[in-house]
Amino acid sequence: MTAKLLLGLRQLITAGERTISCRVEFNALRTFQFGDTLLVIYDWMQFPQKNSIRNLYAYDAHGERLWIAEERRPGDFFTGFAGDGQSLKVTTWDCFCCILDPKTGKIINCKFVK
Repeated sequence: MTAKLLLGLRQLITAGERTISCRVEFNALRTFQFGDTLLVIYDWMQFPQKNSIRNLYAYDAHGERLWIAEERRPGDFFTGFAGDGQSLKVTTWDCFCCILDPKTGKIINCKFVK
C-alpha cells in the first residue's frame, strides 16, 4: 500500500515488487500488482459524484492509465482485493466479490459474500 501522495502530480505508487510513476487522481487506499498491471483503489469519499463511484484504476508499467473499472451498481464501490492472483477479484462496500476482466475492468461475475 502507498503512503501519502500529492494529488494531480506524478508520484510513485508501489504494489508488490512493482513501483511506477503515475498521475495520482485521489488518495490511494489499496494497491495490488496483477501481472504487469498496477491496480489502485482510490478513496471513495473523495469522489465528487456520490451516485457514481468508479474508484478502481489500472495502470501499465509506464504509469499510463489502462482503464477504470465498471461499477457494480450506482453507489457501490470497491474496497479491497481478494483471491490468489489467478483471477482479478475485488470486494465492494455492499459485500460482493466481483471478478473483473483484467484487460478492460468490466465485471464478469459478482457474488454476494456476507
